[in-house]
Amino acid sequence: MVYEMSRCPTPRVLVRAAVAGVSVLALLTVAGCGVQPDHTADAQEGAAEASLPTLPPVEERLPESYDADGCLVLEEGRDCGATADDLDEALAGDDTFRTLAGFHGPLFTTDVSAGALAVLADTVSTSGSGPWQAQGLVRNETTSPALAPTVTAVLRDRAGAELDRVEAVALVAPLRSGEPAPFVLDSEVDAAAVASVDWSAADAGGSPPLGTRDLELSVFFTEPGGVREPLDTYLYQEEGPGPFPMVLLGSLTVRADVDAPEPAVVAAWLGEDGRVRAVSSAAAVGPGGAPVARLAPGGIGDFALTVEGDVAGLEGAPMLLWGMSA
Repeated sequence: MVYEMSRCPTPRVLVRAAVAGVSVLALLTVAGCGVQPDHTADAQEGAAEASLPTLPPVEERLPESYDADGCLVLEEGRDCGATADDLDEALAGDDTFRTLAGFHGPLFTTDVSAGALAVLADTVSTSGSGPWQAQGLVRNETTSPALAPTVTAVLRDRAGAELDRVEAVALVAPLRSGEPAPFVLDSEVDAAAVASVDWSAADAGGSPPLGTRDLELSVFFTEPGGVREPLDTYLYQEEGPGPFPMVLLGSLTVRADVDAPEPAVVAAWLGEDGRVRAVSSAAAVGPGGAPVARLAPGGIGDFALTVEGDVAGLEGAPMLLWGMSA
């Protein structure tokens, strides 16, 4: 099976699909064409609400597609049923789903009244056998970006005695105000011996990175895992009879006025219970398939995310997607 994919389909077609609400993927793809984030998310000290790293108005991104009234310009006339303002509002969304600079998905909140980093306990999944492992989401509910959001788990037995203490830095940093990020923790302790876990999260601090989170994310397609025809694309190839992993292909574009060193993406998929079912990360690559060391403003890199193992139905699961650079 060979897929030929353009970097950005015709804007007018995408906008019409998004306005009609055809699918979430169509909306994601709209956000991935000609997008320039206007600011990063933070909040004033003592504020209870964070701003969002929203996209610029669609009229600025696609000026040829809208008239002075914000109506969609079509070959057969104009459509004012869903204006540019309506689309902007839909993209910014709410904490059930947002399309932002460097982020797509649910659980990005503007409520930072807690003033702390919080482990979202309802998203944490743990292993039931073998060495203890956990994966979940931590969210920055403070008014400042977290440079090294760190999650700590204290494992206890049935008597409350400490078995182990493990910590890991979240896979996305810096973590903006209101933004969730995935983490993965591992311990050599037998999972069957762990009766309870004490969770905590804090910012380990450090120097701010020189790169940017102002990255435009586009999703080309997701291919389910299992026994199927192998993929053969310019970005990702498979051979043999399978079974194959689940595959997500896409691109990122630098929409800042600074370079993006070591650009990369991270994704997390949620199960029906809302807990993190899978996490994957990948470096952005160039036309030859090698990781990109640095992207200049306006530069584009592609990515291929894969998930092995139990991936039945994962391609249709809720997904969070992040873009970052060093």
